[in-house]
Amino acid sequence: MLKSTFQHLKGISKKREQEIWAKGILTWDIYKQKINEQLMSTDKNKVCHILTETEHAYKNKDISFFKENLSSAEYYRIALEYPDDVIFLDIETTGLSLYYDKITIVGWSLGNRYGVYQSGGDPSLLRSDLSAAKVMVTFNGTMFD
Repeated sequence: MLKSTFQHLKGISKKREQEIWAKGILTWDIYKQKINEQLMSTDKNKVCHILTETEHAYKNKDISFFKENLSSAEYYRIALEYPDDVIFLDIETTGLSLYYDKITIVGWSLGNRYGVYQSGGDPSLLRSDLSAAKVMVTFNGTMFD
């Protein structure tokens, strides 16, 4: 999924990416091959440089590269590509007040492990898994989690 995105390249929108796919260009390798045939050398060098950086980031699991270069609407690609590095997190509370409501339970899954933290319990496993994760997926995360 991640190797099929071109939205991190300058000037490529979601619509333009779909047009690229419609032409049968589904990977960075195919894209590089096609630009060698079509672009002038200056533009070709810029795009090839960015694609080389992209491939290097992919190989080294440099998730921050993709986070910085993709819109947040495309982050799901990162999670699908590196499932063992993704923590799925859900937090339950007594309400939404910053002042008097409390966290009651936190549930999470990271790779093959899952865990539950209950208010008053030992948070060390939760903290450890949060530290180990490279990507976090939450439920209602833009508003709360």
